[in-house]
Amino acid sequence: MSPVTSLPPTRCSMTKENIKKLANGIICLTVLTGFLAVLGINIRHTDFVSAQETKDSKKEQRPKPENNYLFSESPPLGDWLFESADMDIAQTHDPNNPVVIAGIRSYVGKGNWRKHLMIESIVLKNRTSKTIRAFKLGWLIMSAEDHRAGKNREAALLEGETDFIQPSFTNFGGRTKPFYLEVLKAAKPLIKNGVLNGTFAIRIRLTQVQFEDGSIWIEGQPVARRLKYSHYNRAGPSQLPSSRCENSQCNFHADGQGYCGEVNLEGYHCDRHDFTYDNSQDPSAWVLR
Repeated sequence: MSPVTSLPPTRCSMTKENIKKLANGIICLTVLTGFLAVLGINIRHTDFVSAQETKDSKKEQRPKPENNYLFSESPPLGDWLFESADMDIAQTHDPNNPVVIAGIRSYVGKGNWRKHLMIESIVLKNRTSKTIRAFKLGWLIMSAEDHRAGKNREAALLEGETDFIQPSFTNFGGRTKPFYLEVLKAAKPLIKNGVLNGTFAIRIRLTQVQFEDGSIWIEGQPVARRLKYSHYNRAGPSQLPSSRCENSQCNFHADGQGYCGEVNLEGYHCDRHDFTYDNSQDPSAWVLR
């Protein structure tokens, strides 16, 4: 028989040096992966914080010289001025309207913005037991002469309407959050070839109110339909006070009642109303006449 030749054994094991190199590589790869993961989390967190700071900054924005008092329209040439902003008193006095404007806050700028007028917020009087979700304002611009003459929508040079505004207050009403209605921006159609001349006034009114229960009040609804929103209880004739509060706009508090002598308004006066409210029987409450 032929002799059997034996082969040398195959070496499948690694040297200690190679094993050490592989282990070091695995450790480095693990550390690198963890570092990249932490870096990604930090980047995302930084982006979130930046977005949150931008949102908060916008939310807390207030008129000041550094932001041009929040005016954005460049002033046109010409001799012009917006001298006043007020509310439609006829609408406010209508006892069948479920929500009315009880006050208005506006301001003018300084320096280069001294002619500019901004309506910042309003006070709403909610005569219902419902919560207001949002409202729309109608506005009109008229000449200061017609405004002083007591004219209203028949004298409008321009009319328009805002988008829905969320009020952010309790059920009874109160001052809304700032929404900043820039009057010159609304009046742009009056500017011809970059020139505006005249003295003007702006008047606002409510055109639509949405309630949390889904119901909607729209300006111009028949009285019978408007009454379904009201929670008034008609009372018998009330004894009017012997004197009234002159040159004053009734200021409405959180309880929904108006009080005399807190807001000056030349030519108007506060007086007792001829009905009472379900939610309050405050004998010191007054309303604007």
